[in-house]
Amino acid sequence: MGFPPGWYRRLQAELHGLILNKTIKDETCQVCAVQATEGPGTYVARGDQRFGTIVTPQIAGIFHQHWINLRMDFDIDGTANAVEECNTKLLPYDPGTNPRGRAFTVARTVFGKEKEAERNLNLSTNRTWIVYNPAVKSPIGHYSGYEIEPDGNTISAIPQFRFGEESSFTQRHFWVTKYRPEQLYAAGKYPNQAPAGYRDDLFEYAKKNENIYKEDVVLWYSLGFTHITRPEDYPIMPAGKMAVNFTPVGFFQKSPALGYAHIEKEKPGPGKP
Repeated sequence: MGFPPGWYRRLQAELHGLILNKTIKDETCQVCAVQATEGPGTYVARGDQRFGTIVTPQIAGIFHQHWINLRMDFDIDGTANAVEECNTKLLPYDPGTNPRGRAFTVARTVFGKEKEAERNLNLSTNRTWIVYNPAVKSPIGHYSGYEIEPDGNTISAIPQFRFGEESSFTQRHFWVTKYRPEQLYAAGKYPNQAPAGYRDDLFEYAKKNENIYKEDVVLWYSLGFTHITRPEDYPIMPAGKMAVNFTPVGFFQKSPALGYAHIEKEKPGPGKP
C-alpha cells in the first residue's frame, strides 16, 4: 500500500573520492603501538600523526570536515509563513503525576526575528524545526507544515571567535532569513575569491535581524561530516553519508499508511502536499 506522492522527503549526500594526503616518515600507527603496551587510557598522537591517520606506510590521511548548506524557500499555503523550534523537556519527579521520573513534554518556541533563529542541534532535547502557515489550520486545529529533522551531523571545527566570516554558516546548523531573491549562497557567490570586508554570506543576510513571523522566509540548514580518516579511505574512500529529513506535520487527518485512496475520499485539509 503506497503513500501519497511527495508526502515525505529526505536528502542524503554521499561523500566519495580522494582524501587529502600528506607524506610522513612514519611506517605504522603511533597510537596503536602505545595502546598495545599501555592498555586502557586516553591517547593523542604526536608529530605528523596528530592531524591525520596513517593510511599506508609514510602516508597520512588528514582529518577534515565536509559542509553542505541547503537553502529552502518553503511556501506553505502561501508566502506568509512562520518557524518554530521543538525541544523535548523532561518533567521533574512527582510522586503523584510522574512517580517514575520518565515523563516529558515538548516546548515550542516561535521565532520572531532572524537572530533568534540562529540555532544549533541539541541531541539531548531532540531538537527539530517546523515551517508552517500561522493563518491556516486543519479541521482538528493543527498548523500544516514541514518538520526539519536532523539525521546525522557534526559540530563545526571553526572556533567561535571567527563567527562573522563567510564560513559562519557552518557554526550554526539552522538559520531563518526574510526572503531576498539575491541571497542565494550561504558562503556567498564567490567565497574563494572573497576580498576583505566581503558581505555576501549568510551571516550578513541575518545580521539585519528582520522580522520572520508571518513573512516570506527562507530556511537554511547546514549538514556537516567530520572525517576521521582510516586505511579503508586510501586511495579512494567509500561513500560517507549525511542526511536530513523533511516530514509533513498537520497535513493529514489520518496516517498515510491507511493508503492514498482512503485519504482521497476524505475532505482535503489545508496545504495538502
